[in-house]
Amino acid sequence: MPTPFLALGYFAPAPCVREKNRLRPGFRESSDDYPDKLDYRQSDLLDAFAERLGLNKANDEYPRDYMTRMIDRFDSKLVTENKAIINLLRDPKAERDQYDAIKIHYDTFIKNLDEEREAIDSKTRGDLGNVGGVSRMIAKSISAPRYIKSLDSYINDEANEELNRALAIKHRTDTINDTCQQFKHSLIGLSDLHQADQYRTHSEALQGSLNTFMSSYGKELSEDQQKAINVGFSVAKQQIRSNTMSFRR
Repeated sequence: MPTPFLALGYFAPAPCVREKNRLRPGFRESSDDYPDKLDYRQSDLLDAFAERLGLNKANDEYPRDYMTRMIDRFDSKLVTENKAIINLLRDPKAERDQYDAIKIHYDTFIKNLDEEREAIDSKTRGDLGNVGGVSRMIAKSISAPRYIKSLDSYINDEANEELNRALAIKHRTDTINDTCQQFKHSLIGLSDLHQADQYRTHSEALQGSLNTFMSSYGKELSEDQQKAINVGFSVAKQQIRSNTMSFRR
């Protein structure tokens, strides 16, 4: 089992060294075939670690100076405070196996949650008349608050592993971002509904879901997320004005 010092090769900038120790994007390499290589998740963790501690070799730094700096940098304090990264460097396969074993609980939770959401969305699409993409997006926006609330419960449950709670936090952020995009495209997509009853049913459902979502999560939205919703409103209003002017003519 290599020591952290022997693992310094992971930080070396030479492409040949990187390819030797990491799965290569675009080459369809798998951890099943190369269990001792860093997978893509591990590579990202290591890159962030190296960036945070200034472990990358500077362009004008001599190799001998770089290695001397690395040996001095990898002291007992660094090793003690970064055990997870050191364990990853020593044995990528063991770290991966442990990660996967812990993550099973999160994967199962998300699988069940997604299946439950899909059942709800399917019923909502049917109630809306299932008019293509706009029905699908509005259904997703309606189920979003309940979905996010379930993620919140998982995140706040201290009985869950820290890793899994962190994954749930990221998924929650992605879900809120996706929901904002769904609102945007749903508002734009209303113009594709030419039957009055379909337009009314979808627009009322969309307005209700937007009100619910904004009352719960509106204060959390980033500038870009709020902008996405505003773009949807702007396009929808332009379409209404355009249709009104055409009708008057």
